[in-house]
Amino acid sequence: MKFTSALILLFASASLAAPVVLKSADVQVQHDNVHATRRDMHATSASQKNDAAVILDDSHVARDDAHATRDDAHATRDDAHATRDDAHATRDDAHTTRDDAHATRDDSHMTRDDAHATRDDSHMTRDDTHATRRRL
Repeated sequence: MKFTSALILLFASASLAAPVVLKSADVQVQHDNVHATRRDMHATSASQKNDAAVILDDSHVARDDAHATRDDAHATRDDAHATRDDAHATRDDAHTTRDDAHATRDDSHMTRDDAHATRDDSHMTRDDTHATRRRL
């Protein structure tokens, strides 16, 4: 029994001591990581400030480029308005001549020859109808 209680005490002390060491080691590692992260954050913040200054300079250049001069922005009165001559068509331009408005009689009507197919084209010959009867 004495031997068992000694073993229990030995294992109990070993198992209790191990987590304490591991926890303190974990805390130490985490502590170092936190400090490293803080340093990185400060470095990043400083570099962002430098980048922001560059962007500020670029935006001022853009501001100068963004405004056109007053002369460029407004067209002259002569450019903006068409002349009276340009706005109105002449009487000659507005109306077609009598000759243009009406097609000639020759163009608008087919000749008698065009309107009617010849008698030969529209009717089969007597020989053609008899040939058809023979096949039936």
